[in-house]
Amino acid sequence: MNTFYRVLSCILLAASIVACEKKEPLPEPAAPEEEGGGGGEVVDPVDPPEEGYDTSIDSPGEFVRFLAGTSADDTATYILSADLDMAGLSITSASGFGGTLNGNEHVISNLASDSPLFASNAGTICYLSLDGSCSFTVTGLIFGSVVREDKGGTYNSVKSAASVKYSAAAAITDYLVVGGLVGASRSVSGITFNACENTGEIKIEAGSCSHKAVALGGIVGYVTKGKFDDCANDGPVTLNALYGDPLGELLDITTNGGISIGGICGRAYDASYDYASSFHKCENLSSGVISLNHTQVDALGSVDAEGYVCVGGICGRGNGTERDSHGAMWKCFNSARIVANARSTGAIYSYKNYLLNVGGLCGGGWYSMCFEACGNDGQIDVAYDGGSFSNEWTSGCVGGICAHQPRNPEGGKYYANFCNSHGKISVCGLGKMNVGGIFGLNGQQIGNQVKNGASITVNLSGGWSFVGGLVGQLSGSAGTYTIKSCTVNADVKNISTARTWVGGIIGRWAGAQTGDSPSLTTHSSTSNRSCIYSGNVYSATSNSSYRYAGLIIGEVSGSGAKVFGESDHKIQGSGTIFDAAGGDSSPVTIHSSNVAEKAVGTKSGTVTIYIDSPTAPPAPTSTLSLMSFNIREGSNWSKRKSGIVSMIKGESPDIIGLQEVKDLDMWDHLTEDHPWDYLTDKLSASYSGIRVGTKTNAILYKSSAVEVSNTGLFYLRDNYSTSGDSWDGYERTVIYATVRDKVSGNYYFYMTTHFPMNDSNGGFAKSTALLESRIAALNTNNYPVILMGDFNCVIGNACWDSIKTWMKNTRYSAASIYSTDNQNLYTYNAFGDSSKDRNKVDHIWVSKSITVNSYLTLTQEIRKYGDQAYLSDHYPIIAIIVS
Repeated sequence: MNTFYRVLSCILLAASIVACEKKEPLPEPAAPEEEGGGGGEVVDPVDPPEEGYDTSIDSPGEFVRFLAGTSADDTATYILSADLDMAGLSITSASGFGGTLNGNEHVISNLASDSPLFASNAGTICYLSLDGSCSFTVTGLIFGSVVREDKGGTYNSVKSAASVKYSAAAAITDYLVVGGLVGASRSVSGITFNACENTGEIKIEAGSCSHKAVALGGIVGYVTKGKFDDCANDGPVTLNALYGDPLGELLDITTNGGISIGGICGRAYDASYDYASSFHKCENLSSGVISLNHTQVDALGSVDAEGYVCVGGICGRGNGTERDSHGAMWKCFNSARIVANARSTGAIYSYKNYLLNVGGLCGGGWYSMCFEACGNDGQIDVAYDGGSFSNEWTSGCVGGICAHQPRNPEGGKYYANFCNSHGKISVCGLGKMNVGGIFGLNGQQIGNQVKNGASITVNLSGGWSFVGGLVGQLSGSAGTYTIKSCTVNADVKNISTARTWVGGIIGRWAGAQTGDSPSLTTHSSTSNRSCIYSGNVYSATSNSSYRYAGLIIGEVSGSGAKVFGESDHKIQGSGTIFDAAGGDSSPVTIHSSNVAEKAVGTKSGTVTIYIDSPTAPPAPTSTLSLMSFNIREGSNWSKRKSGIVSMIKGESPDIIGLQEVKDLDMWDHLTEDHPWDYLTDKLSASYSGIRVGTKTNAILYKSSAVEVSNTGLFYLRDNYSTSGDSWDGYERTVIYATVRDKVSGNYYFYMTTHFPMNDSNGGFAKSTALLESRIAALNTNNYPVILMGDFNCVIGNACWDSIKTWMKNTRYSAASIYSTDNQNLYTYNAFGDSSKDRNKVDHIWVSKSITVNSYLTLTQEIRKYGDQAYLSDHYPIIAIIVS
């Protein structure tokens, strides 16, 4: 290495220490100039001799030599001074490391390896990235792309898009620990992750085989004690196998090692209060789908011992204590789907050594687990064929935040405070489970919310299942029963006829005496908000001997006095209840005269419940008229424009989504009013408009009918947050807004768009997938959705398959249509040019919960506006919905 670079490496060496501490990337080193400073030719760095490496690593070969040569005794600081393309090179893992490796925001690419970068690490690794061209094949029992086994190291802004995969062709006979960045850390002093990310696929594939205990995580597989700050996972984490045996050894755990899968961490050691882990501002993003797929759990041996299988968006199974008055998980969030299948070959697996726990953030918490200001937007889908017949309390658990909390908490550290869940929960199978919107089993709660749209639907045939909007079952010491100022605005349904407890807030209150400490109360003397349930409780359980459905609680069991609510601050209950075992033949609307009767399904002992229901008449309903119209900005606009204004005034829609409202060609722009200026000028007395810059889509809305807020725009392209061409080579945008109907008070999440003109590069499917992803991220209140536009895509195209599962096309769902011919009429008319491919490409989609009164494709033959045969090369379409 020449003298200049040796001097530069010393400067960078000192700077890297400061950079890692401050968490700020170092600037790229300036290129050297020739003597005299006159902008001379850049001198390429010289690769050091084959036998050595320097503290400034500037080539792939030098990086290979560094890894092969460093060890645990090395406490020096190294810095990458260039991106490293590892194509064609293989690495030998560093046997250990105790210094600092500063990646300086550089990227390692094209590395394919069955070895991690470091076999072990006790030092600091920071600002290092592996891109998506890298891939790792898992070898050994412990594996991570960066470090196999940590010894108490620190990781700042380490990012990986590399895939990490294990494939098995035969039964896995020992434990397996796999993480996206780090395999495992057994350091009792702890491991620290700050601003680390994984976007690669992390997978164990053993579809035709069985396995033993597993810890699998997007960032790390297993930690004894870990601290996670501002970390994120956006890559799928998957385990596929015939079945897994959770009772064996897993690193420090000699029995019942368990099977744990999480977006950030698979397993945080939970056998001691001393070794707790904390998660702060960690996220599992929408592409970080967490999947467990076991297809033959009944092949396990009949061992009647508790074996836990835990799946969570942040951590599969964890242990944490209060940290600085905050929870073990604080401000953490999951927005990805979580899928857990534990199926048998046709019969319930009736032993306790496979208990499935699935949570939006954490599958199970033992020895202290608490959550503060956390949220889950991800849908949870579970199929479970397990549960022990010998013990009715031994079953799986599912929760929107955490599935399983202990029965006998110590010190009040088993809670969720001020958390919320927006994600739907769906559970089916032959087994039995505890299912709740926040917790499946047990746990204290203050100020939590299960929000509108986060429905819970259970279809389990094994019996002895407990389903509640907030918690499935509360069982154990009195400390688990504290629930204050919580709200559930979601449907809770048992659609199986099996023996199942169902309640809008609690499925089963199992025996604890409340005495002078009532539950479902206000948070404090200064907080007057009591607990609230608003939704629909449904139970198909048909055996009249088991009436276990209640608007608030399915069953209150046990002797002693129980008090729910307060005389001054009553529980609020509203909605409907359908209780097949109680004799209901259809849903019963709850009001003040029947709410007390319907509040608790069945009870024992002395039960007092203070509850009220609104007596005010139902909120007024109204209709909203929706129009989508591609006005075609050019093409003889001067002759069409007055007819378009007349049509809008005549049809009087409440909301109009316009497409092709863009800048005219120069000659048109000089001689004609711009379409947007013209429309807003002529309609200003009745309509307001939203158009972002010179973008092509716009919204007109009748200000007397609706309020529009929270507007925004994104682009139909891979990088949706920045402008640029879509998949067909043209800029395509989506405008969104929150709309409130002034009459009914109902809110909607609204979008209008214009899709690519063709399906080049898969633009149709990519567009609908992006729409669904952005709706999930932006529609945080889960309002019903209205989606309209020129989609250039017919209704039968496969790109609509996912949309159709939760939305409906107003053309085919309206109670009234003009005629069958009109319903099937093309919307792209091409100004009458029959040589063009005319099709139904304009659509208005709405959430399935919305009632559609009528639909119309408006032609000049139906109602004439202006003197032109066609108002545009598209017909306007109109749908009227009930609001």
